[in-house]
Amino acid sequence: MSHVNQSDTSEEFVCLLKRHERRLNACVLSMVHNWADADDILQDVVVDLWRRFPEYDPSGDFGAWACTVAYYQILSYRKRKGRQCLHFSAESDRLLSEEIAVVSKETSSYHDMLHRCLDKLSDLDRGFLRAYYDGTTIAMLAKQLGRTPASLYKHLTNLRRNLRVCIDHTIHEEEGR
Repeated sequence: MSHVNQSDTSEEFVCLLKRHERRLNACVLSMVHNWADADDILQDVVVDLWRRFPEYDPSGDFGAWACTVAYYQILSYRKRKGRQCLHFSAESDRLLSEEIAVVSKETSSYHDMLHRCLDKLSDLDRGFLRAYYDGTTIAMLAKQLGRTPASLYKHLTNLRRNLRVCIDHTIHEEEGR
């Protein structure tokens, strides 16, 4: 694989992983109730996802694929831990896994709607939200943009409200179909 392709693949993987990080965390934590163990498993899952990424079908749901990989990591973890940890029956695991798949699909649908609504924003507003959610403080953004922090907090509140309205409208439209 050439350096450019490796870089593109790495960037694509990181973007997909970041987009589905909460969903993956929820998936693991729903089946492993010890935070420390869940962190260890998540690290193993990320390594496994990266190793298997060439197998991922880009037309598929990355979050569902990642949760499936996590599920098998959890089974492997339980096997290693043996009697040290509480186990659910295979039927309980299957039902829980199915429920997670339903919730994951709903979450994925919500994220798709959010991305469509974000696309409707101006480039400036999208950049503002991206910077804010990537960790840039309101104070730093205010300085960069020559605005007061209070005006940016108000703008952020308005953007969040507008996105919520857009998502609600999109949900209503899709239910009408």
